[in-house]
Amino acid sequence: MTLRNLSILALLSVASAPALAQDLLIPDRLNQRVLHIRGSNGTVVTANFIVDGGPSGAYDFVTPREVLQLPPYLFVLDTDADAVFRFRWNGTSATFDAKLQPGIDEALGIAADPSGLIYIANNGGNNGAPGVALVRMTPTGTVLPPLPIVASRLEDVAYHNGELVVADSISNVLRRYSLSGAALGTVSNGTAPITTPRSCLTALASTDLIVATGGGTTGVHRFTSAFAGLSFASWAFWSVGAAADLSNGNYILTGPAGLATLNPNSGGFSFLTISGGIQPGLFSRFDPAANCGSIAVSYCTAGTNTAGCTGSISASGTASASASSGFTLSVNGVEGQRLGLIFYGLSGPAAQPWGTSSSFLCVKSPTQRMDTQDSGGSVGLCDGSYSQDWNAFLAAHPSALGSPRQAGQAVHAQAWFRDPPSPKTTHLSNALEFFICP
Repeated sequence: MTLRNLSILALLSVASAPALAQDLLIPDRLNQRVLHIRGSNGTVVTANFIVDGGPSGAYDFVTPREVLQLPPYLFVLDTDADAVFRFRWNGTSATFDAKLQPGIDEALGIAADPSGLIYIANNGGNNGAPGVALVRMTPTGTVLPPLPIVASRLEDVAYHNGELVVADSISNVLRRYSLSGAALGTVSNGTAPITTPRSCLTALASTDLIVATGGGTTGVHRFTSAFAGLSFASWAFWSVGAAADLSNGNYILTGPAGLATLNPNSGGFSFLTISGGIQPGLFSRFDPAANCGSIAVSYCTAGTNTAGCTGSISASGTASASASSGFTLSVNGVEGQRLGLIFYGLSGPAAQPWGTSSSFLCVKSPTQRMDTQDSGGSVGLCDGSYSQDWNAFLAAHPSALGSPRQAGQAVHAQAWFRDPPSPKTTHLSNALEFFICP
């Protein structure tokens, strides 16, 4: 059993790409880092936003290609490492969390749908990879069956207006697919042909789709949310590798070894000077404020008591460093008429056997017990439950573990409940990881 038990995933509140993305992130394979770019004008906020961990570190970038934000996580797709590196973003810094290897090879793009399911534009067949297909993965790394794509080479994938859009750079076409993999046709722009599409990204300042092309008509295409062609901005200096819109009306572009901004109306441009140089990957949307409250992850295995009941923990609302209510931890599926409680810790997950029972202690000590409750329901039936507002408990108990609350802190919670016939006379639910918002 692993600490996270990746086969059990619950997205217990809305998990999606940020509704508002104020800025951009872009990997740099030259310096093996990720840069934070200001979405208003294209200036660099932080050149070393995420730096390489190095061969002796917990992670090692080889060819970082694209970043995906799923709060509170940032996922960095690395083409030559055949891996996705997951970081926690707490609003101030990104901390390495896990290396995920979903069976990918020559993967060039990454995106997610509103449910939090991740799609990776894969091309090779090594590592058990499926060739030209969209590899699907949950945020914890659980791999789902891939979506085969009829294409020559997948340069990028984007979720746009309820569909998946893939850039096929050899066939010179943007292909549309449903989330279940059904082909929905292609995207065309009557203003200019789409040649060698390299990237596709939902705009920062609108619901339009921004597509970079690097072939005979190199530049930036713009489409409506319904995939109707709006415009094409030509760029004669580079074979464009990626593009994004800026809120000042300009585009920011990548070339073989640099960045530039382009005014689509006048054609005026400016090359950007990047400290240390850059060999850029693909732009991705980034909301620095979307650091918590959007996703809670279930992990570890729940025990089954002697009545056949399995308690399952979930959450609703937002854990807050300041609010006096509004984040409820709920446990369902418990045997009726059993005393129990919810407890939590701040030191990380665990996976320790609970005696000889089927339960595991999934929260590292020290832990804090919350209020004892009766599960209600009927003895012998799995209709019991517990519920407690975590924000309210901390507000009412200023000396409890975790007080004063700190924004960005990871918390792990689990339920304990009586089961007299079992080896330890008690059992445990699965566990939940969540983050505290301001």
